[in-house]
Amino acid sequence: MDTYTRRDILSAGLGTAAAMGLSRLGIAQSRASGANRLRNNPTEQGVKALKIGLQTYSFRTYSWPEAVTKAHEIGIKYLDVSGAHMKHTVSEDGIKSYEIPVRENGITVLSHGVVQMTKNAEENRAVFVFAHRLRIPVLTIDIDPEAIPQVCDLCDEFGIKTGIHNHGPGHRYGTIAAVQEATDGRTKRFGACVDTGHYLRSKEDPIVAIRTFGDRVHGVHLKDFTKGTNSEQVVGEGDLDIEGVYRALLDVHFTGLVAIEYEAGADDPVPGVKRCLANAIAAAKKLGLA
Repeated sequence: MDTYTRRDILSAGLGTAAAMGLSRLGIAQSRASGANRLRNNPTEQGVKALKIGLQTYSFRTYSWPEAVTKAHEIGIKYLDVSGAHMKHTVSEDGIKSYEIPVRENGITVLSHGVVQMTKNAEENRAVFVFAHRLRIPVLTIDIDPEAIPQVCDLCDEFGIKTGIHNHGPGHRYGTIAAVQEATDGRTKRFGACVDTGHYLRSKEDPIVAIRTFGDRVHGVHLKDFTKGTNSEQVVGEGDLDIEGVYRALLDVHFTGLVAIEYEAGADDPVPGVKRCLANAIAAAKKLGLA
């Protein structure tokens, strides 16, 4: 998963017209019902299915229009947009080129990241202004500990959720305990993006992570590995218990995006992503969630 800075954001100059144009992306939020009701009848309270989508880092070798088109062709309706495709310096023409493929393919953008949050308060604010203008409800982040108080304030000011992304063994947020320590006692909008594959690499259980973070789970990167190794697998063909992940998400009333991420086979990612998607949907169907 990529991370990047926002040095250029302050000069982006996104105006009201640009913001209005991007508002047509149709980004929306939903509500959840109780966990038991969802397990027994997930169509109640308007929750008809899990939002299974794609982290576009999986398609990082494609241009933005190509990535959106290929996502549409394999049945993807929701995206978590990687920095490989979404840059914060977007001219008016750039905004149109970003909006058109999404609109034409009937795809909704629900999150963006991984974004680096540093001690630079001005740059951090600029990211939230950018996301607010694009109506993006969730930012997946890596964050300097010193920046946490300011970012929490920005979450509440803009009504945008952030999820700390666990990058695996050796990373400062590579364990459940590290993410919990960073988020405990903070605004509920400041939470976690659970990368299931990286927790497997760290020899930790992503299901335990979801249950530990509870209503602070603001995003999921559905990735599969052989536990304790760097051997990535197609989702559903490694050590990940997909159905267990889904049950845990229901129990914590999660209604956000479950974004498939498959980093292997970057030169020809579509076959692998299609298998990931098929396995993810099959597991959801078993639980009546697709």
